[in-house]
Amino acid sequence: MGFVDWSISVKIPILYLNFCISIPSMALYIAEIVTIVRHKTFHNSFYALFVMRAISDWLGVLNSFYTNRLPSTIGAVLYPIYSQFPNWMFAMPFFLTVPAFQANNLVTAFILLNRLTAIIMPTKHEKLWRKFLPLLTIFVLCAPILTCWPVFKMNPIIQLNNPNSTTDRNFVLYEAGDAPSIKYITLNCAVFSAIFMRTFLGHALVASLYLILIITNIDDPKTKAMLYVYYPVVIDTGTVVLSSCLLLWASDTFRQQLTKDFGIIRKTNIQNISIRTTNANNFIIEPTKTSRTIKPPFGRNLNF
Repeated sequence: MGFVDWSISVKIPILYLNFCISIPSMALYIAEIVTIVRHKTFHNSFYALFVMRAISDWLGVLNSFYTNRLPSTIGAVLYPIYSQFPNWMFAMPFFLTVPAFQANNLVTAFILLNRLTAIIMPTKHEKLWRKFLPLLTIFVLCAPILTCWPVFKMNPIIQLNNPNSTTDRNFVLYEAGDAPSIKYITLNCAVFSAIFMRTFLGHALVASLYLILIITNIDDPKTKAMLYVYYPVVIDTGTVVLSSCLLLWASDTFRQQLTKDFGIIRKTNIQNISIRTTNANNFIIEPTKTSRTIKPPFGRNLNF
């Protein structure tokens, strides 16, 4: 058995492993966004760009769940539902994949530029970025959409993983014919990731995936199947996993605040509740010469 055949045979275990990686990373992303929003200390241009990238990463992962991961694991349940969807509901996730990924590239480049200006012009840095941040937000949202509008013309289909099986109804969303729109998406993402691969390790990982797809024969059924095996792992590692974890590594202040918000406070509250409950159930007995006084934690003393 070659590597391609082996990869196809272990697709489901790899998807489950990917669930174990991506879901905690997405939860960490949410915790980081909540921490940024709650504390004014983090209301600056850097964290605004970070939230922008987090939203694009979340959108990309959710698209992958919709088109590949869930249909590949619980396809028997979803097939009757998906088969009733109109074409635009199949084309929409492919259309959103490109803007989400390109937005990640653009925002990462702006984050690095933001850190550079913080070094070379520390006094004017924040004022300058606050002035241009609305324009950068519009650019990040609109520029990728202009490059992928032809995807709406695609002819999406439901492609069964095993068409000859009467029991295996797992499937993926794909495009009919020679898949011109998907090839366009692949080329588009490959160009963007190759341009920005120097800005972030995750982009280098994703760039390697798309470049391999261009070099190899994507029309080959086995190559296409192997793509759907490793695509979620590479995309998640290059986006939500690295982005969410590296912020904790890069900022001690943010890491301490996140730990305080979601770890220490809850632990302290639980301990305080436990102590109050224990004290309420205990009496402190202080013997005297004439009487015994039982002092509960609240209320009047009881003399005997």
